Amino acid sequence: MKRLVLKRNEIITSLFLVILVTIFLLLIFHMETVADYLFFHSYVELFSSLVGISIAYFGFRSFIEKRNARLLIFSTAFLTFSIMDLIYASVYPGINNPILRSNIDSALYFWLLGKLGGTILLLIFTIIPEEIHVSSGTKSLSLTMLATGAFVITSIYVIENFIDLLPRLFVVGGGSTLVKANLDFLIISLLTATSGIYIWKNRDEMSRSKIFYVFGLVALTLSQVFFMIFVHPFDILKMIGHIFKFPSYYSFMYGLLLVGRGQLDQFLITLSTRKMPKREIERVNAFSKLIGLNHEELIGRSLLLEYDPTTDYENRVLDFVSEGLDNNENVYVLTKRGSALYPPLARMDSVGLFLLTPKVTSPKTTDVKNEMLIPSNNTTLILDTFNRLLDIHSDTRVSIVFDNLTDLLLSIGFDKTYAFTRYSTELLALPRITSIFLMNSNAHDQKTTASIRGLFTNQVIYDKGGVKILKLESFPKKSF
Repeated sequence: MKRLVLKRNEIITSLFLVILVTIFLLLIFHMETVADYLFFHSYVELFSSLVGISIAYFGFRSFIEKRNARLLIFSTAFLTFSIMDLIYASVYPGINNPILRSNIDSALYFWLLGKLGGTILLLIFTIIPEEIHVSSGTKSLSLTMLATGAFVITSIYVIENFIDLLPRLFVVGGGSTLVKANLDFLIISLLTATSGIYIWKNRDEMSRSKIFYVFGLVALTLSQVFFMIFVHPFDILKMIGHIFKFPSYYSFMYGLLLVGRGQLDQFLITLSTRKMPKREIERVNAFSKLIGLNHEELIGRSLLLEYDPTTDYENRVLDFVSEGLDNNENVYVLTKRGSALYPPLARMDSVGLFLLTPKVTSPKTTDVKNEMLIPSNNTTLILDTFNRLLDIHSDTRVSIVFDNLTDLLLSIGFDKTYAFTRYSTELLALPRITSIFLMNSNAHDQKTTASIRGLFTNQVIYDKGGVKILKLESFPKKSF
C-alpha cells in the first residue's frame, strides 16, 4: 500500500476539521440542559445530512457522465443515509414534529433502516467490478430515485402505523435492547467487512482517493460503535458517535472529488513518458523566428496571440507546437473539438490535448490515449489542470496553448475570465514554461481587449497583414 502524504490544502482542511471536532467535543461536555442537547443534535444531523446529500449529488453527476454502476450505488448509499438521518432527527424525543410521532423507538428505526440500507449498498459498491457500466445513465438514475423514494415512503408508513407492534429498540436508563444491539452489531460487521474487502481488492494500487475512502469507512464504523453503547437518549457517547461522522463524510467527499484528479494525473504521467518522434529539421524554431527571437529567447514567456479568424492563424499555432516538440518539450493544448486547431492536432500523438466541453463536470479520459475532456466553464478545474501539469513536469520544459480566451469571455463573462487569465499567467510564470493564450480581438470591444492585453508582457497580433509585434518583454537569457 502506498504511503499517504497529505498536500498543503489537505493539511489545512484536515486541521480545520480537527479544530471543528474539538470545538464540538468541548460543547458536548458543557451542555447542561435537554434543550442544549436537542439544538446541538439537530445541528449536527442537519450538517452531516447536507454533506451526505452533496456526496450523492456529485456522485450522481459523475455517474451521468461515466455511467459507471459503482458510482450509482455509492451515491445512492449516501442519499439513503442522509434522507433517513433527516427523518430520524425530526422525530427524536423532544422535537415537535407536526406530521410524524416523536419518540425514541421511531427515531431509532428510521436511523437503523437508513444505516442498514446504506451500508449494504456500500458493501455492494465494494464487491462489484469497476468495469460495470449501464447503457442509459438517465434511465438508471430515474429508477434509482424511484426505488429510494419507495424505500423511504414504505419505512415511514410501517414505522408510523405499526411502531407499537414492532420490537422495542431502547429502554431509557437501560440502553439498547437485544434487537437494537443485534442490528448495531450487524451494521458494524458489514462496515468492517466492507473496509476489509475494499483494502484487499485495492492492495496493489491504493490511490489517494481510495485511501480517503478507507478513512471514511473506518470513521463511519467507529461512529456506529458509539451509537451502539449509549444508554440514554441524551447520552454524551451518542454525540461522540455523531462527531465521528464529520471526518467520515469529509473523507468520502474528498475521495470522490479526487477521482477526476486521479485520472488527470494518470493521463499526464502517461504522456510524460511517451517517446518523442523525430521531426523535420526545416520546421525547427519556426514560431520564434516569426516574432524575431531564437528558441531560447522564447522559453519562459506567456504570450497573448490576437488573431483574425479569417486567416491561417492555426498554422502559426501549429508552428509553436511543432517547435516545442522539435526541442523535446512536453506540449499541451487546451482547445475544443470545433476549433480550427483540433483536426491537425488530433493527428499529433505527441501532443496532450485537453478538450474543453460543457458536457463534463470533472476531468474524463476518452478512447484516444492523448485526449482528456475537462469542463469548459469551470476555471477552477482548468487552473487545477495547469497546477497538476506543473507538478508532473517539475523538472522539464513545457509548452502550453490555451484556445481560447474569446470563448471564455463569451461564456462566463469578463470578470471571471480576467481573474482566470491573471491567475494563469502568474501560475505559469516559470523559466521552463512557455505559453500562448489565443484571443479573437475582433469579437470584443476596445476596453475588454485592452484589459486582457494588460495581463501580458508579450503581445502579438496575427491578421491579414501578417505578424505585428505589440510588445515583447526584454529580459536576460534564462536557462533551464
